[in-house]
Amino acid sequence: MVGRQLTAQEVSSRLRVCDETVYRLLKRGELKGYKVGLQWRVDEEQLQKFITRTRNNRHGTTTVGIS
Repeated sequence: MVGRQLTAQEVSSRLRVCDETVYRLLKRGELKGYKVGLQWRVDEEQLQKFITRTRNNRHGTTTVGIS
């Protein structure tokens, strides 16, 4: 089953960051997403993986996170 596809704005709302931060994460490859035309989309599962990685980063167990 395919998970929900989120817009960059939906991701920024969930992460409580500005849209530009989400675009930066996507362009750097820290958050996995893809473009549909000119707009970014992120699989909900990928967002959850990103959140887990960044949460672990705060505890010193990974190197990927929000900068």
